[in-house]
Amino acid sequence: MLTTAVGDAIFERLIGDVGLMALTADYQGTKAIFQDEPIPPGVNPPFIVISGPLLDEAGAFETKNTLGREWVRDIFCYEAHLGTESVVNEMAAMVRDLFHRQGRYIEVDGAAVMIASATGPEKAPTDDTLYGRVVTVTLTAALIE
Repeated sequence: MLTTAVGDAIFERLIGDVGLMALTADYQGTKAIFQDEPIPPGVNPPFIVISGPLLDEAGAFETKNTLGREWVRDIFCYEAHLGTESVVNEMAAMVRDLFHRQGRYIEVDGAAVMIASATGPEKAPTDDTLYGRVVTVTLTAALIE
């Protein structure tokens, strides 16, 4: 299913970045990157949460002869509220750089990503224990039959 393939592609792009992973905490033998909400209890920051689909519709490459899709996901970065926001700011900037104008490096099974854009980072809603940033990623693709 393409919804799962998009989430998996975003996950693989994040986990493949050594610099970003150096800033991300470990959780049960892997890095603290989650595609499911709510996140499991006991996760220590810094961590990353990939939202479910915000948009999944026909995209710019939807034509008479080609099927196209546009997918939008939010990627949230969180760090403990310990007086400085430098780690969460660095994480969010790295996330943005991994996706903005990087479509040729993003591999979604069953699709060819033609355009990738990222907006933000912006402040994410949190409680008083965390700093948060959100980067919104849009992937526009032609489906492969």
